[in-house]
Amino acid sequence: MHHRRRTATWPWLLCLGVLASCAAGPQTPVLTPGPVASAAIGDRPATFRDGGLVFSYPADWRIFHHIVQSSFSTSIADLATVDVPEPCTTTNDAVGTTTACADRFHLGPDTLVVHVTENGFPGFNILKKPPAAAALIVDALPAYFETLPPDDPAVGADQTLIWTLARPSSVDNFFQIAALVRGPDLGVITDQLRTLISSVRYEPPMTRLPATASERDVAIGKALDALAGSSAAWRCFPPHIGSAAGVISEFPGGPALVAPHRATCRTAVEPTALQLWRATFSVELDTPDRVVGGEFAAQVWIAPDGTPGEMTSGSAVP
Repeated sequence: MHHRRRTATWPWLLCLGVLASCAAGPQTPVLTPGPVASAAIGDRPATFRDGGLVFSYPADWRIFHHIVQSSFSTSIADLATVDVPEPCTTTNDAVGTTTACADRFHLGPDTLVVHVTENGFPGFNILKKPPAAAALIVDALPAYFETLPPDDPAVGADQTLIWTLARPSSVDNFFQIAALVRGPDLGVITDQLRTLISSVRYEPPMTRLPATASERDVAIGKALDALAGSSAAWRCFPPHIGSAAGVISEFPGGPALVAPHRATCRTAVEPTALQLWRATFSVELDTPDRVVGGEFAAQVWIAPDGTPGEMTSGSAVP
């Protein structure tokens, strides 16, 4: 998951719609974001706006756009104080073509290159940061910061500084802002990067979870209405924390039961630091179905406006 450009095929690129189990837990906000600078490019600071991110940066940095993709990541842009040439080269061989991507620049004294990428990985959980990483809160969402040694001596970097940011309305997709830096004056460069991170805002703007139970229940009801469009069994669940009794002919979304059964349908909801509700919908049949059993559960991530997102389901509670 760490920033690497020396592999022939990059282990990055956006991977949408796969559920990660993100447990809500206390965060350590060691960074308090400030307002985004409104100065135009050419002034100090300039404003970056691309790929769902907005932040300020020194106007003498240059922006480069290269098409860099793999299974789990895609490049949004590079910001740099040196030239950043095309990182990917394609060669022909006996079986077709091979594309190799790598950092093909060299850092001089007191220079840097910042890679901004969007990423996704099945099972990724931003709340389970690496042990040496520092937890952050960036624009109301969890993030973390790492300092790593450089992985390619040819680049000339002294350090790699990586900020991993949550992606709004998603569980296992995220942004990375990875800076390859060279001193000797690393203090000035690091301050510039911290100012950049402190100005980060998401676009469109972040929506936080409402504070009241009534607003939560309205959102849960909207999510259940949307889910019921694909399976009537979702109507069994109450649009609030609690349980209800009903008769169902299938588990929500399938599989079908051999015959209609009376069932107890339970709704449990908790807020998370991702500004999403994590709802668990569980079913217990009065008597087990002879084919599919007697229990079912689904975990659904729900946005503040009631839009259902990633879901996992099965015979056991997620």
